[in-house]
Amino acid sequence: MSVAVKIQEGKKVSTLMSGFKPFLITADVPAEELRRLSVSATSGASLLSPYDY
Repeated sequence: MSVAVKIQEGKKVSTLMSGFKPFLITADVPAEELRRLSVSATSGASLLSPYDY
């Protein structure tokens, strides 16, 4: 799993998680934990291709 921080449009910062393979947890769990730690908004939108299932 890889976690990267990207700066977009001025001071807007986003965190990109890639290589995440859900096993016994959903993507919402780490998204919620990151939101809590950084006190910000999160989006659990999936970028998985149909072949990742």
